[in-house]
Amino acid sequence: MRGLASLGRTVTDENDASTASEDPGHEAPASGSEVALPYYAGLWLLLLASTWPLLRTYQELGSGWRSKLSYVLLLTTFFAAALVLDSWARRPWQAWIMAGVSAFGALYCLASALFMFITASPLSAGLAQLGVAGSPLDSLRASELGWLAWAIAASFPLAFVLGGLLRRKLPAPRLGRGRVLGPVILALLLAGLCLEQVQARTTRATYFLRASYLPVYWQLFSSEVPPEVIAVARPRSSAQREVELGAIGPARNPKHVLIVGLESVRPDAIRPAHTPHLARLRAGSLQFSEARSVSIYTALSWVSILQDRPAVSALEDLKAPATGQPAWPLAVLAKAGYRNHLAFSGNLIWGDEAIRRLAGDEAEGAAGSAVYRLAYHPDNHTLARHLADDAVTETLVRWIEECDPSQPNLFLLQLDSTHWNYHFPPEGALEEGYPEEVDPRSLASQPELDRVHKRYVNAVHHVDRKVGQALEVLERRGMLPDTVVVVFSDHGEGFEVGRAGHFALCGESQRIPLFFKLPGHAAAERSDAVDQRQVWPTLVEYLQIPGVAPSTFQSASVWREPRREHAFSPAIHWADLQTPRGTIRFQVSLEPGRVSLQPLAHVDEAGQVAGELGPLLDSFNWRETLHELNRSAGSGQ
Repeated sequence: MRGLASLGRTVTDENDASTASEDPGHEAPASGSEVALPYYAGLWLLLLASTWPLLRTYQELGSGWRSKLSYVLLLTTFFAAALVLDSWARRPWQAWIMAGVSAFGALYCLASALFMFITASPLSAGLAQLGVAGSPLDSLRASELGWLAWAIAASFPLAFVLGGLLRRKLPAPRLGRGRVLGPVILALLLAGLCLEQVQARTTRATYFLRASYLPVYWQLFSSEVPPEVIAVARPRSSAQREVELGAIGPARNPKHVLIVGLESVRPDAIRPAHTPHLARLRAGSLQFSEARSVSIYTALSWVSILQDRPAVSALEDLKAPATGQPAWPLAVLAKAGYRNHLAFSGNLIWGDEAIRRLAGDEAEGAAGSAVYRLAYHPDNHTLARHLADDAVTETLVRWIEECDPSQPNLFLLQLDSTHWNYHFPPEGALEEGYPEEVDPRSLASQPELDRVHKRYVNAVHHVDRKVGQALEVLERRGMLPDTVVVVFSDHGEGFEVGRAGHFALCGESQRIPLFFKLPGHAAAERSDAVDQRQVWPTLVEYLQIPGVAPSTFQSASVWREPRREHAFSPAIHWADLQTPRGTIRFQVSLEPGRVSLQPLAHVDEAGQVAGELGPLLDSFNWRETLHELNRSAGSGQ
């Protein structure tokens, strides 16, 4: 301990002697140098004590005790280096800056650990996500974590100042000679950190996942497998849209269409006891037991579905200004003679230009416009979600009652009650013993999450009642037998410790219900891999819309052969490629016009390492598969 405590010195013994000789009345200081050990050791212990409970959540996800030991070694090396540099400072302001930087770094590490605990993503990914709505200020206002983001941002400069003040106030004892011993101990710590990572890299399949689970982890090595770079084409130009839409003709099988977009609904949440309307619909539909979401993040999923763009590049699409052109699938349906009615409960939170991204600059309700009617609740985050669902369902019911049944109509109903914190009217609850509103991501106890799941069941039941209201008015007007009903969720939802909500890439967040009730088609169940991108090409094929080419949409109809056996689900920084042989976890790097996908590990449904990556990569052409699943529609890519 004495060796570690004597890391470096503030002034050399020669300086002390020189000062004494210049001032005859000056009393020579005690031998040794001032070392701010109480400050840096206290900061290290405080950070370790505050982050350790947060790291425990990821014990099941592949980080393990050895990864945590490496993390402790990294923190120790950081503060030892800060202590050495502090003890070498020759001016008070230099020591102040070093102390402030250390406090700043400790706070960033704690904030990243907290954010990772809540969202299963690094803080850097979270900052990118807060910008997903186009304007960071819009995002912070809309985000349920906005207050936390503001508090953390304001605390960083405060931590810098207070760190310097605290460093001056705490005692800095003079310890023995340590100019040589301090750097030696620091070098040993650094060497230990490097050697552990060298050994972990060569013997453990979990090494490349550490940055996914450990906050601000300094990972020395990257994967030897070169990443695959996918070019992302720009959206269609006005001239290209005009040419392609010019080939579209009226639907030859002009059935009405009802699309129900659910929020955070798992396939196993649809049960006759909880969701009688949805369960009855699914039983009579073409359903897919292995359906996966295009993204586990709500905004990215809906952008991919409505804009028909690859989800992995949706963040870049949202940063670009709106073109004023309506969403491509809606434009295709409108050109085929459909009147499109869109009722969004509240997840239309893509910044100030969200409406322009959907409807373009066309006048709502104008003849031939892509969006005939649009209703949404931008104040959803201040209005209880079930009340927003009630309002938009009431609007959609009125539209169905007023519509011309001789004209093909498309109705899209997006419902939001099942997003955390799971809203429902108490008088309509099926499950008792549920807690008050709580964010499931903040819970680290399985019994607590089990109680929260009761809220979720009640919210799913409320959503089912809204779907029932839409079906009832279609039936009352005699339109239901001639209506295609499509039901899907934007992503799934987890209720396991470490995988709660829909921020962790895992089976719970990726699996979705997806089924088509098609007049004239018998019910069937299939197990091939499908996702929501296939809704539009499946619809246009069933409705027999002429002029639709293979490049019209980014994906193919569910009837196209060969049937798909792969699915791709990205978050912002991570993505999974599911195959019959296993799942490949990728690190995602976004650059203007392209996306880089770096293979990291072979994982299972829970995100745990399932085996060596190399044999899985060698078992099929994964690079070609990535390009096929992330093809930009209309670009030939």
